[in-house]
Amino acid sequence: METKVEQKEDQKTKSREENKAYLDNFLKNPGLIHLAEKILGNLNGESLATFRLVSKASKECIDKHLYLFIILDQALHYETACKTSSIYEFYPRWRKVFEGMNQQKPTDISQFLDTIQKYLKSFKNSSELYNDPLQFAVSKVHTAGDFLEIVLKTGYQLDKVEGKRLFNVALQIMNSKVLEILMDQSDDLGIDLTITDGRRRHGIFHVACITKKVSLLRKVLAKADKIDVNTKKEYLYETTAFFRACEGNFVEGVEIILENAQVLNIDLNAMGRTSMPSKWSKLTPFGVAVRNGHVKVVQKLLEASKKNFIATSSVGVTWAGCYDRRSLSIACEEGNVEMAKLLLNHDESQAENEMNFVDDDGRNTLHYACLSKSLPMVQFLMTNLLSIDVSAKDNSGQTPYDYACQSGNPKIVKLLTEHMSFVN
Repeated sequence: METKVEQKEDQKTKSREENKAYLDNFLKNPGLIHLAEKILGNLNGESLATFRLVSKASKECIDKHLYLFIILDQALHYETACKTSSIYEFYPRWRKVFEGMNQQKPTDISQFLDTIQKYLKSFKNSSELYNDPLQFAVSKVHTAGDFLEIVLKTGYQLDKVEGKRLFNVALQIMNSKVLEILMDQSDDLGIDLTITDGRRRHGIFHVACITKKVSLLRKVLAKADKIDVNTKKEYLYETTAFFRACEGNFVEGVEIILENAQVLNIDLNAMGRTSMPSKWSKLTPFGVAVRNGHVKVVQKLLEASKKNFIATSSVGVTWAGCYDRRSLSIACEEGNVEMAKLLLNHDESQAENEMNFVDDDGRNTLHYACLSKSLPMVQFLMTNLLSIDVSAKDNSGQTPYDYACQSGNPKIVKLLTEHMSFVN
């Protein structure tokens, strides 16, 4: 004798089977297809993907009637270049994509539909005419990388024109994931990896370093024979990709580039302009890392200098840029005591020479420390430089003491005054 629980379970099972049978008959009835279209046309991507799993008939309904196209037509009613045709007719090359979606996971289908919906909504309100949804998605939708992956899973083959177009768009907006996907097909698509975007003139190597994408960087270096690894055609700043990696504190990227520098003939000392308009003097990659306070990057570069990868003006201390700037003077100007200690400890035998070095502006490290208005920086130098002349004049006739007085920090003035009294 069945228990009440078993009876209830049997009733639920029977009810589910009846509902499924009803749905199957409903969806197979040609006279009711228009009603199904109206109902399904109001569902979002996730709901459609779930509905597709309900039964064999629901799956066939979605696939047979091309709802991945048609429902979106009806739901959005867009009035653009394709107002007289369905999206399916407007993008005939996408038939294989939509047929291929039949084999994908529900989550992939959901994401695909939602991306297409975003595309159409944007397209409806846009004056731009794109020949295919992929180009628009890559340029407008933040999930374009995932979207492209899903499309390619269906068996859709990019042609050369389409591939080059997508590469240009992705390069322009620095969409690293899309670029990474296209890099895998660059040979088949005939993509010129030396091209740059139309505005900033960023190349693929620059983008990998600016976006700090390790996986993209590795793919770029694997194809280094097809690009100019030392190009400086970047708009305005004229910097190499390596410079950008050092400037942006891309530690792992710097390490990877250093490992491949000799084999690929990467110039690790090429100067570039910084992205800080107030300080546009040219610096080396090492110099810009010091100025920006990127301790870990500087450590990697100092290790490389021991292997003669990086040019040095003195043992252990790297020449930092034009006007004969030294890295130590830049650290002092930035008031970065930690960086100054790192540079000096790298080779203590040269510490005194570097601290007393005078650049093309006639300034020593104490000049720059006083310019920084940093008391800890001045204290650090005064502790380690007993022989320094606080009255030494630079090319403008200014002494460290003059800059101290201009700093507005009475403690710095007092410290220098005490030093001068001690020396005298």
